[in-house]
Amino acid sequence: MKGQVKYQGICRTPGKFDTIVMFEASNEKVAMNMALRRLDRMDTEKLVVVPADEGSPAGPT
Repeated sequence: MKGQVKYQGICRTPGKFDTIVMFEASNEKVAMNMALRRLDRMDTEKLVVVPADEGSPAGPT
């Protein structure tokens, strides 16, 4: 499949999500394909993250 995935980081967390893998993909189809290839090794939940910008009412403090 054509497309690119760029890993942004991997974090370990306590609680429900033991590991969070952050990545950027060239499109949603590429992102889902990458995530689906790993289903045999882990339980997953996919979340889309939209960064808050300076102009947003909920933006960074």
